[in-house]
Amino acid sequence: MAFWTLMGAASYIRLHFSMVGWFVMTFFWALSMGGWTFPVLHSFFYGLCEIWMVMWAVRIFILLILQTLALILDNHTMTHGVFNYYQHGHAWGGEMKIGDLYDGVDIELEAFNIVAQGTAFALYSIGMPLFEATINKSKVIRN
Repeated sequence: MAFWTLMGAASYIRLHFSMVGWFVMTFFWALSMGGWTFPVLHSFFYGLCEIWMVMWAVRIFILLILQTLALILDNHTMTHGVFNYYQHGHAWGGEMKIGDLYDGVDIELEAFNIVAQGTAFALYSIGMPLFEATINKSKVIRN
């Protein structure tokens, strides 16, 4: 039922992209912990972070377009009779009607993802010369 409507497709993409994407990033982040033995893992994760930030920005752009089109094109009277997104927890922010303190959490988490990724990437890029120097040093020692 996820792709019966544009709102369903937007919810499906938002949720599944987050789960799969953060699993992949967490997995490779854990692998990069071995970077002191194999410094190339840090460089690989640095490149992966760059790709992830671009993919996240594209995801947000796609969701903005899909949700705007959903407000215009979806047949809300018919589709909400079959599957009410807001009743089943696929809503964002205040539409969830869970409680005063919780209603904005979803939107805040989306915003936090953007800010945290930008900050983490900036801090990670500060440390990259150290890892690149370690890679070059290990190459010199081997030769």
